[in-house]
Amino acid sequence: MARNGSTSRAEKQRAIQQALLMAAVGLLVFLLFGVLPMSPDFGHRTRTARSSDAVCEKLQNWVWKVGGRIEGVLCVNRPMQGGRGLVASRQLYSNEPIFDLPKEATITAATVKKHTPKLFNLLNDDQRLAEECGKKWGSHNMPCRLALAVVYLSSGVDSFWGSAYFDTIPTKPTSAVWWNDTQLATFESPVVAKRFQGYRTWHQEHFDSVGKYMIETYPDMFGTMTFERLLWATLLIETRAFSCPSAPMDKPSTTWCLVPYIDLVNHQSYVGSEYGIDSYVKGWYQCLSSEAYEAGAEIFISYGSHHHTSHFLETYGFAPGGFEHMDVVGFHFPPNDLSARKCRGGKVSEYCPGDLVAVAGIDGCLRTNKGESFERKVASLLTGNQVQRISPSEIANARKFIRDSINREIASFSTTYESDAGRLVSGESLTFDQYAVLAVRSRYKRVLHAVATELTKSEGSCSEKRFLYARDIADRSGRNPGSSTDSWLYKLTLVKP
Repeated sequence: MARNGSTSRAEKQRAIQQALLMAAVGLLVFLLFGVLPMSPDFGHRTRTARSSDAVCEKLQNWVWKVGGRIEGVLCVNRPMQGGRGLVASRQLYSNEPIFDLPKEATITAATVKKHTPKLFNLLNDDQRLAEECGKKWGSHNMPCRLALAVVYLSSGVDSFWGSAYFDTIPTKPTSAVWWNDTQLATFESPVVAKRFQGYRTWHQEHFDSVGKYMIETYPDMFGTMTFERLLWATLLIETRAFSCPSAPMDKPSTTWCLVPYIDLVNHQSYVGSEYGIDSYVKGWYQCLSSEAYEAGAEIFISYGSHHHTSHFLETYGFAPGGFEHMDVVGFHFPPNDLSARKCRGGKVSEYCPGDLVAVAGIDGCLRTNKGESFERKVASLLTGNQVQRISPSEIANARKFIRDSINREIASFSTTYESDAGRLVSGESLTFDQYAVLAVRSRYKRVLHAVATELTKSEGSCSEKRFLYARDIADRSGRNPGSSTDSWLYKLTLVKP
């Protein structure tokens, strides 16, 4: 009995020694690999599968290095499907946490200040920039200062972010802003082409005033900057940035916020976006899966389904499929000759505040910003009579005038709406640019046809309920549907006979 008891005690001692050894090994592993801060709400750190793409792998390693967490998602490169994106590396459940990044690793005004104070002070304190860019770095205006910061940080300088993040960004985005005149001519409409030309012109003017100043004033930091590079940086922010609390920088508003790795996620119109800033104030940018995913399925969020197709192609560089009801056309009727007109203040412009502008979507209903009858206003300008005294025959003539202007635009195309729409669903193998052109062109034509058809009906055929459609489009886009200075939609100018 005594011998059996001794054996039992020896076995217990060996078990205790093995447990202590395993604990020591576990502690060593933690010290070697677990010293980075743990993500909130998880209590552990895991690493997702390795990517087969070297650029993706480099970025993943950087995320882990700075204390981030990637769980159940993987960066992949699919050139034939638009480039890099994120896929599920295992089955994911809806609202499952998939990514965390310390807010110090995001790219915002506050982190630029922390990691590159010299750059921040230059951009924040320069009085010329304050005049051109405004006093804040906030997200409600063009990302003027942050774009300049991105130009500098992506130029090969030694910084906290290094090249891991910027290597994932295409060197030349697919936005139609980069297209030449030959490419723009494939839209078959000066009205559509002008939409993209105007955006590029606006950026060129910004470079002439801000970019050239920075090159001349700070040649050691911005001497090699070009218009193309500043435009690239601006589009990078406009296409990839999230909105983060700016406190204590621009308290209490939000600011542009680049979040490396998770901004690789691509767009799907019908997907709800699950990325949160609640944890941001606690030190983390946390993202959740927007829905359940099978292993290998691509992860999506919505960039905003209320956007116009031209906005997607201009800003994000693609035309979304399966979601086109937000496309609208502006109808502009100037009160005088375009060739010699001047706006208030003497500025020569095609559009002036106070011009008569209406918008219409795929329901074909024309609506002004005040809910007034566009046809009656046009009739008043054509006849010189007051709106209240317009006769039914004058309204009919105005509707015919608008319809004839639209039909001339439709007739100017070398292709029809039916042929363009048919090619999109035919299964034809289309290049990226071909699909984008067909999508933009057919959706523009669809609205024109809808308005022309509606104008063959009697006045008042568009009920107030249907008018709400165009108003909802404008409101959700944050625009005034009657503003003559809007650049977010196509504007077809109606010319007096």
